[in-house]
Amino acid sequence: SIINSTANYIGGLSGYNYSAISNSYFIGQINGSGTAGYVGGITGRTYGSVSYSYTTGVLNNVSTTSVGPVVGLVSSGTVTYSYFDSTTSGVASATYGIARRKS
Repeated sequence: SIINSTANYIGGLSGYNYSAISNSYFIGQINGSGTAGYVGGITGRTYGSVSYSYTTGVLNNVSTTSVGPVVGLVSSGTVTYSYFDSTTSGVASATYGIARRKS
């Protein structure tokens, strides 16, 4: 999937999460406008939970405001057992999510 957006709150699966995302994955890329914030491979912002999820997503041309390979920002809730590919994302570590290297 390729997602192109000029808005804030962009995610591979959802912009906002108010419930639970589990056993999910996103493979693709998210292209922002340069000012897009709250961007994540799974969800841009969560008030719920993200668990057992994986992303190989690439984030292009996004701001530095709450951006992460799995979740951009956790306002409340949790991120557990969720991983991102450090090779494709170009990110070695993140606040939300565990880096895994594609072999």
